[in-house]
Amino acid sequence: MAVRSGRQTPTTEVVLPYKKTLGQEAVNLYALTGRTAQRWQVLLLQDIMARNADGLWTHVKFGYSVPRRNGKSEILAMRELWGLMNGEHVMHTAHRTTTTHAAWEKLCSWIEDMGLNYRAIRATGRELIE
Repeated sequence: MAVRSGRQTPTTEVVLPYKKTLGQEAVNLYALTGRTAQRWQVLLLQDIMARNADGLWTHVKFGYSVPRRNGKSEILAMRELWGLMNGEHVMHTAHRTTTTHAAWEKLCSWIEDMGLNYRAIRATGRELIE
């Protein structure tokens, strides 16, 4: 029996034109954790991580709407992992501290899966990865 996956591309989108993206770099880092990004996640990361001719982010703000439990937070985590690996300071916020703590634990787990050494402070609400 075939698995039904529904539509994997947006019915409506507003994406500024761009020629360069760092999205594939984030996907490649994600692959080093032993995981595989879904096609729609890769496409979305390409847009999120687009750069303009000056090397600045094309999209300063980016929003997407995906039903619950379909991998939205994986996209954020892939972007955050790329940021950590490229010297960015990343702040993950959410309505609940437990949600941000779970995201932090996921990143720590991925970094361990990649076999990298890191320093982490485990204090709910004030997590840190270096």
